[in-house]
Order: sequence, then C-alpha cells, then structure tokens
Amino acid sequence: MTEQNPHDRTNTQARLWTGGALLLFLVVPALIWFLARDTLSAALTADDIAALIRALGGWAIAASLILMILCALSPLPAELVAIANGMVYGSVTGFVLTWASALIGATIAFSLARALGRPAIIALLSPENGRKFDALTHKHGAGMLFIGRSIPLVPYFLLNFAFGLSPIRWWTYIWVSALGMIPMTFLMVLFGEHLSVTLF
Repeated sequence: MTEQNPHDRTNTQARLWTGGALLLFLVVPALIWFLARDTLSAALTADDIAALIRALGGWAIAASLILMILCALSPLPAELVAIANGMVYGSVTGFVLTWASALIGATIAFSLARALGRPAIIALLSPENGRKFDALTHKHGAGMLFIGRSIPLVPYFLLNFAFGLSPIRWWTYIWVSALGMIPMTFLMVLFGEHLSVTLF
C-alpha cells in the first residue's frame, strides 16, 4: 500500500479547511434563507421593525444601520428594513441611511467571502474550471452585479458573498453596488413613507 505523500496530505487538509469556509459563508446562509423565508415573512413585518426603531429613541439610527448590515450578512429581509426606514425617517433620510448602511454591509460580506471563501473556490475547482469561473466573472462580473442589485432575483446577502468569491475588483464591486442599489432602495423607502402616511 502506497503511503500518502506529505505534500498531498497538506493539500487535502487545505481543501477541507477552505471547503469548510465556503460552506460556512455561502451554502449555510443560503440553506437558512430557503428554509426560513416563509417563516420570516409571516412572522416579521415592516411595521414591526418600524415600531422597534421608533422605540429605541436616540439609538434609532444606529439600530437601522445595524439591521441593514445584518441583512447583508444573513437571511434577514432587507426589503422590510428599507420599508421601515421609509416609514420612520421619510424618503430622503430613509434612503440615505438605507443605501449607505446596505453598502457598508455588502462590503463587509464581500470582504469575508474574499478572505475565507475565495481560497475554497481555488482549492475545490479544477484548474480549468477555476480559469473559466474567473474569466466569466472577470468579463461579465460588473454587468451581472448591476443586474443583481437592480432586479433582486437573488437574495441580497447571497449576492454579496457570491461576488466575494469572484475575482471582481474591490473598487468595481463597490461602485457598481452603490449604483445598482439606488433604484430598489429608493422604491422600498418611498413605499414605506407612503405606507406610513396612509396608516398614520
């Protein structure tokens, strides 16, 4: 029986660790979202979040900021927080707060995925498939990201982690995300403001 080469054993351990990082920062959040999305939407409303924010008084802005950052890192529904911000702060302040905090959260998620998940992609894919993945996201990454931000077909937090695994440049990720978030963020906040006026 041939003894495993120490170099091969090291490579195997590296693949296991990096694969675990990928599982932690991409697959597990995705699974949580798919399993909990109906429960979250049924149990939590924008009105509940708005009431929580209002109840915090001087800490309200910090709470809104933290909630949006958490949405970027987890299956929490970002749309509900955006609507709640519109209900509490109105369209202008609500938009600025939601947009800025969403961008901060997206950058944090991207950073985590880039640091911990990117090595997993390199380790788990064959060299040829790794090159194909890099080529696709390098060539079309900005366009794919802009569409994903403008038309929320993919959950917000998954998009953040997924692009952290790609070779897209930091600056490209930030400015495309900043522009792409504007339409839906504004619509959600505006809807929240209108809802607040209608209800109260």
